Amino acid sequence: MISYASQLSHKLGKDNIRVNIVSPGPIYHQDGFWQNVEKQ
Repeated sequence: MISYASQLSHKLGKDNIRVNIVSPGPIYHQDGFWQNVEKQ
């Protein structure tokens, strides 16, 4: 995702268009990874 945004920003930057991304961290959901960590 970060690589794609970087390439896109280089391509669109010539036209003064900015590119931003949101890269979330770990997401808690039922029966997910963090649920198993809590059980231990």
